[in-house]
Parts: sequence; structure tokens; C-alpha cells
Amino acid sequence: MKNTLILALALGVFASSFAQQATPVTPRLAVASQITSTDALVIPAVVLDKPGYVAVHGEKDGKMVVDPPLGVSALLPAGLSRNVSVPLTPLATGVQTVYPMLHVEGNGNETYNFPGPDGPVTFEGNVLMAPMKLTKVAPGSSSVTVAGGEILLDSQGAYVTVASVTLTQPGFIALHTAGADGKMKVLPAAGVSTLLPVGKSTQVKIRLDANVAVNPGDRLWAMAHADNNGNRVYEFPSTDGPITSGGAVVMAPFTVR
Repeated sequence: MKNTLILALALGVFASSFAQQATPVTPRLAVASQITSTDALVIPAVVLDKPGYVAVHGEKDGKMVVDPPLGVSALLPAGLSRNVSVPLTPLATGVQTVYPMLHVEGNGNETYNFPGPDGPVTFEGNVLMAPMKLTKVAPGSSSVTVAGGEILLDSQGAYVTVASVTLTQPGFIALHTAGADGKMKVLPAAGVSTLLPVGKSTQVKIRLDANVAVNPGDRLWAMAHADNNGNRVYEFPSTDGPITSGGAVVMAPFTVR
């Protein structure tokens, strides 16, 4: 009886462990419209159930062009990957629609082969892709500088001042907080500036959101976001993606004092 009980318990533990290991990973792709002065874009988040790629497909006459792609990421592992940089072929300045799409590594050679074995990832019969707006601007010196980082108070509440912002297109500065792992979280923003013009702005006041806790000693990131749809309202992740310069997101980390 004792041996039977031990065997039953062991089988139960094995079954539970197997059930956890067998839980399928659902592939996902998150994109955000963005501005770049280089031939690259950043994909905020990718989830794969097996190794694969993000291929960025272009558009011609209003239709997606799958071959050749505008660019392909490095091989990505199964699971979650954040801020995936995808180098692109030289782009003309202006706004265009591109189609990031997940592709599987089909033959194990760790090289993107499509058309061929590295076909699109599908979920519930649908190809996992997401059209987005990509704006190519002339190379500029987009930058964000934070000096001090003190939480200040006035009659309307708490705010942080960003010393200097230079933008190549109208946009915003959003304050992003750190998660429990110390890495940046993009949602929800701790505060967002008013719409800033092209060029240099100084002493930019960013009102802190009362619903997002920010305390002295916390790490924040002041990140530039583009007003991609021109409505003068910060909308992220739907449209107003990060501004990049030199292939990197324009932002400045700082510690609140």
C-alpha cells in the first residue's frame, strides 16, 4: 500500500510537471509606429514558440511585397524578445507602410530562407504580422538630456523637468518607469510632456501621473515619441512610437531625487 501511494504521488508530480512544460507558447508580435533617421526599426516585443525571425516586408501599389523583404532580424530564440532591432535596406525619406511578420526557422541553418523553409508563423490560421507606419527623416541630432531629476511641486501637483530636448519631428517626452527586474516598462507612462516642436526645447516640464507611483531613488527613462498621426495627443503603443537616431531609441535614463 505504501509503495502504491508513493508511486501515485510520483506519477501525480510527473503529470503536473508535464502539464506545465506542455503549456503551449502563443506567438505574438507588438509593433509601434516610429520615426528613424537611419535605415532600421525597433520591434517592441516578439513572442515565439520556436526560434525564428522578424522579417519586415514593404508595400507597392497598396499591397504587401514579401520578396525581397526590406530587412530581417537576427535569429530570435523561443520565448519573449524585447526591442528587436531590424536593419533595413536604404529607405526614401517620408512616411511608408511596412509589414513586420514572424517567420519560423524551418531548416535549422540559422539563416533566413524565404521563399523556402522559413515560412510565416501562423496562429489560429492567421499569419502573424502587423502593418505599421515608418517615417524616415533626414539625419539629425535628436537627443534628450536630463539634469537633476528632482520631483518638484507647484499648485497643480508634482512634475519633473527635462533640461533639453532636440527633435527632428514634433513629438513628446514620455517618462517610463522600471519594473521589479530593474528593466524599463513602457506602460503605463509615469508622465508625458505637451507636444514639442521640431528643434530644441529646454526646461520641459513633465507632469507626473498621480496613478503611477514615482519616488526618490526610482529609475526613470525620458524617451522621445513621435506624434505620428498629427493629432497632438500622445497615443502609445497604438501610433506614437519611439524616435530613433543613429539606430538607437532617443532617451535618457536618470534617477529621481
